[in-house]
Amino acid sequence: MVLLFSHCNIRNTEKLSYERQQQYEIQVTAWDCGQKRALVSAPVRIDVKPVCKPGWQGWNKRVDYEPGTGSKQLFPKMHLETCGGPLSSVRTTVELQTSHIGKGCDRETYSEKSLQKLCAKQ
Repeated sequence: MVLLFSHCNIRNTEKLSYERQQQYEIQVTAWDCGQKRALVSAPVRIDVKPVCKPGWQGWNKRVDYEPGTGSKQLFPKMHLETCGGPLSSVRTTVELQTSHIGKGCDRETYSEKSLQKLCAKQ
């Protein structure tokens, strides 16, 4: 007699951690309702996948720049994590701010003529 199982559940007693162990191998043995054990056990391999957080990864909210030091790469390790999902489009905005509020080219309330005058002196 051959028995086919349509489904079964394997439950863990604690959270699995990809950092701790990426793979488990266990032996599964079937039991019937009369508590009779099957003659054959089957090996089962469980692959633990890392937790994926979609979005921009590898960037810092603050980047310090020393005036007069030339160009600086803002986000050298930044990448978009999609967790394997499809993308139809991506849009992002970067807003730069300075720490000298009120004394420079960062004032949106100034007229274009005033900005040219302020920025030319710095």
